[in-house]
Amino acid sequence: MSAIITPVFSKPIYFNHLELNTKHILNLISTQPRKSYNNLDNGVVEKDEELYLLENTNLKFLKNIILNEIQQFANGELKYINDFKITTSWITELKQGEQSQYHSHNNCFLSGCLYLKTEKDCGDIVFQNFDNQKMHLEISEQNVLNSKVWGYEVKEGDILLFPSELWHMVETNNSKSVRNSIAFNIVPVGTIGDKKSDSHLYLH
Repeated sequence: MSAIITPVFSKPIYFNHLELNTKHILNLISTQPRKSYNNLDNGVVEKDEELYLLENTNLKFLKNIILNEIQQFANGELKYINDFKITTSWITELKQGEQSQYHSHNNCFLSGCLYLKTEKDCGDIVFQNFDNQKMHLEISEQNVLNSKVWGYEVKEGDILLFPSELWHMVETNNSKSVRNSIAFNIVPVGTIGDKKSDSHLYLH
């Protein structure tokens, strides 16, 4: 019998490639403001409505596609019974020479990103575990069991979903093209926690 190794208490990241007409989607959002980065912080939006991109009626088809991926991840793979909804959503833009800083997302359960315009070396998304590890050892080969850093080289049509508390950043865009994506946050709806506990809540 072979030994069994279980990555208990892991932080799962969902990755899939969608067959989308990304150029058409970029045309649909061409007049929408972008959340840009300046290498010092993670950007700001000037108006509240810029944070609700996927509520636009002409993007309803795209929102439904993303919700289907969320259902596959949260209900199909993670086996949660709650429904889920997208709260905020916005366009990100990373110009040549720009990068984002490490950050996590608050007031949400899952976060995600759908990539619409990418080039080679336009900036990998990188996740890092900042937990206090007592010893740092050299490794002969990186894998999900020994890594404190995990990155993805993303392409147009790729979608990532991940726990919102995961720290992540985007590496420097070394291409000559602008990198565009749609980022979004997700919360469960319905009853959260034990219905018999005084700390349960209902979200809708």
